[in-house]
Amino acid sequence: MSLAGNRLIIGLDYGTTHSGISYALVGRDQHVINANASRNDQPGANIINVTSWSRTNAPKIPSVISYAPADGHEAQWGAETSRTGIEMIWTKLQLEEQDRLDELDLLLKALDGMANLNLNAIVGSRGLPSYPAKEPVGIVTDYLSRLCAHFVDKELTGGHGRIGLHLLRRTPVDIVLTCPIEWSDSAKAQTFHAITRAGFDKKYFPRLNEIILASEPEAAVLFVLKSIQHEDDAAPVKVGDCIVHCDAGGGTVDVGSFRIKQVEPDLVLEDICLGAGKKAGATFVDRGFLRVLWNKLGAENYEVLAGGTLETSIGSHSARSPELASIMEDWEEEKRSYNGQADHEKDFYLPRKLHHLERPEHGVCDGRVRITGHDLREAFKFSIDSTIELITGQIGQVECLGWGVKLVTLSGGFARSDYLFNEVKHEIYRTRGIHIRKPIDDNDCWAAVARGAVLYGLKHDTSRFIYMRACLRNYGMRVSQQFSAFKHSARRTTYQDPFDGNTKAGDQMVWLIKRGDLILSNKGNYSSVHICRRFGADDNRFFTTALLANDDDEAPEGHLHNETNEVARLRYDLSVIPERDFDRMRMSNGRNWYYQANLTFHLLVHADVQFWVTFGENELARVTFPYV
Repeated sequence: MSLAGNRLIIGLDYGTTHSGISYALVGRDQHVINANASRNDQPGANIINVTSWSRTNAPKIPSVISYAPADGHEAQWGAETSRTGIEMIWTKLQLEEQDRLDELDLLLKALDGMANLNLNAIVGSRGLPSYPAKEPVGIVTDYLSRLCAHFVDKELTGGHGRIGLHLLRRTPVDIVLTCPIEWSDSAKAQTFHAITRAGFDKKYFPRLNEIILASEPEAAVLFVLKSIQHEDDAAPVKVGDCIVHCDAGGGTVDVGSFRIKQVEPDLVLEDICLGAGKKAGATFVDRGFLRVLWNKLGAENYEVLAGGTLETSIGSHSARSPELASIMEDWEEEKRSYNGQADHEKDFYLPRKLHHLERPEHGVCDGRVRITGHDLREAFKFSIDSTIELITGQIGQVECLGWGVKLVTLSGGFARSDYLFNEVKHEIYRTRGIHIRKPIDDNDCWAAVARGAVLYGLKHDTSRFIYMRACLRNYGMRVSQQFSAFKHSARRTTYQDPFDGNTKAGDQMVWLIKRGDLILSNKGNYSSVHICRRFGADDNRFFTTALLANDDDEAPEGHLHNETNEVARLRYDLSVIPERDFDRMRMSNGRNWYYQANLTFHLLVHADVQFWVTFGENELARVTFPYV
């Protein structure tokens, strides 16, 4: 039987602490890479882990980038950063919107910590900043661009590439991007912006077909169930069995519940409960360890070590000093090997500038700080308790549906911790009588999300796929804004507002959705803007508002002439609204009154484009037109 045309499926797992890529080529040329693959995860398709990141052949690479000068020609990303450079870590967590009060509290504490700012560090870096004033999405883009370039050059098309440039150029490609189960649309959009700007688009993959979104637990459970089926003591899963899967990663712990619909030829699962997630992954054990260090060293000495306060060390994305990075390297090994011994002790060596410190009552002496089993348990406590809580909650949801959970499965880098696994395994079996399994091989456990993402992309049933697509146009409205000499350069558009007397800049563009913004196939992209309409007591209350479109790669700002075209127009009559519902305000002359209607304009780009206006709960007008 002849094979169908080629298709390359890429599983991309961008993680908080580590990232990984797996891929498979299926079709008539699949022998090109299958001859070199180590296992068959699915008949006819060999899933390959990228392990060329470092000399250790690990299936993942640290999600770290440094903007400091390279002392020894280091690449300054992943596993290869200079020991004197500041590292940007945990940036993924800041793609998710933060609570504003938490942000302000962190900012105040960070400003307080800047009292110890040492400008000598700038001199030492030859006048260059240790890290740039970049938004998190910019840092993520820089990191992923290096990840993508390495993948394409070393794995696909370079001297040792498995596919070759010619075959890649004519092969349709699907990318399966994984994300935490409780990842907001805003975080998904920022991730989408980062990966497409980093090269996971037609720059490197000219025949890119789709970018498919999959939750980390759903991708991982596909691989884990296949993995454990090969183990001698594994009870085979069958149609109707319910599985709770927990993906314990660096930043988040995510759980989902699945019911097996089909076993052969493809494993097919269905979601049966509302998944849950929490920021409680391995980085929160790291945060616990940093708090232990802070308590043992004292606030002032900790700042000498970390180059900042405790709060700046454990923020959503952090700049880590070289001295702290050295200790964290040793901590990483300790974290993975610890298995719960109460009498465990480990000495961490402090940098030379803290060798004078003697706090024997806190375990600090002779240039070392001693970490005990009790300290380690405290560092792990939040993450372990959160993981057990999430799994127990999923089991409860399944039981409320009248089903029982046959098995709980684990995956992720954090799941490689024997202490975490044994604590969770003991508690779930003690309270629920349910067994817990994870892949025996640590690397399989660690790379389960990326490998499972490829399996997800290989599914024959694509009806549940969520596609991530870029908006093809810029959509916006012309508005008037309070004039600012810094923002508005075209004085000819200014005018005196007859109602409040202030100087306004007219015909200014406000873009609701921009070209390149994410459109999810299951819900589209929604945006809104609040605009006020003003009118006197005897004025006409019939208004029109146009929706304008533009096809530039970057949406133009400010006053525009012929750069846009009208694609829709709303016509609405405010006379149908009782006068008492408007804001009544005195005009600038102090004698007359005017009314202000606070309107909301909505835009939804999906299979079509919908544009509508509301006043409070009342819809005043709506237009729908084809999305092109």
